[in-house]
Amino acid sequence: MTPGRHSKAHSRASNGAASDLQTWVDALPTSKACRETQTSSTSQLASGGLWKTVNAGVTWKPIFERQGTISIGDIALAPSNPDVVWVGTGESNVSNSVSFGDGVYKSNDGGKTWQHMGLKDTEHISAIAIHPQNPDIVYVGALGHAFAPNDERGVFMTTDGGKTWTKTLYIDREHGVSDLEIDPTNPNILYAGMWSFERKPWTHRSGSEKGGLFRSIDGGRTWNKLTQRFAEVTGQDRRARGAQPIQM
Repeated sequence: MTPGRHSKAHSRASNGAASDLQTWVDALPTSKACRETQTSSTSQLASGGLWKTVNAGVTWKPIFERQGTISIGDIALAPSNPDVVWVGTGESNVSNSVSFGDGVYKSNDGGKTWQHMGLKDTEHISAIAIHPQNPDIVYVGALGHAFAPNDERGVFMTTDGGKTWTKTLYIDREHGVSDLEIDPTNPNILYAGMWSFERKPWTHRSGSEKGGLFRSIDGGRTWNKLTQRFAEVTGQDRRARGAQPIQM
């Protein structure tokens, strides 16, 4: 189990409005993440789709097999309405065998039906954050293409439930989002880890001085890089800590 992934998932669930959302568990770091509830749970597999249980894990049912991809990067339930489920496709653990996705999907009925909501060329989505009170405000952290630069990467924001998207954090065609978090007590504050990565069949390139930890204090509309208390970034950090803290 990966401590960082478990901690991130647990914070999302524990700060949600639905009392039955207990924790996130990352059983297989590169392939599986689960949201557990008292009676209902949704499990994502990196290239195996999305699964749901309504009897505490006794049986599971696939609920995403009819969509354009079964490669899953992240899932998020709206804290104010857990029937609203967002799925970011394309796993973000970019190994040699990584599988890509085709954007973001939304369900308004707990996963019974899905609608594709755009961002098709992101290919790999690392994180989704939903406003704790307004389910129409959603943030998507896109890592972007794994094997080549592309434009559709960075932080995307919607205020109308996915009808339109605005790219609010972007460095260049080589930097994407390694992770994204929203402050559940003050949703005007968000953090995003920006990471430069490109994979080749025989090697990969990771990290840059342009990347690091970015913060927004106006609901994701503008961002500033945090530099005073952090060293320069040299690689990926899955917990949106784009650089290591300096000993004070």
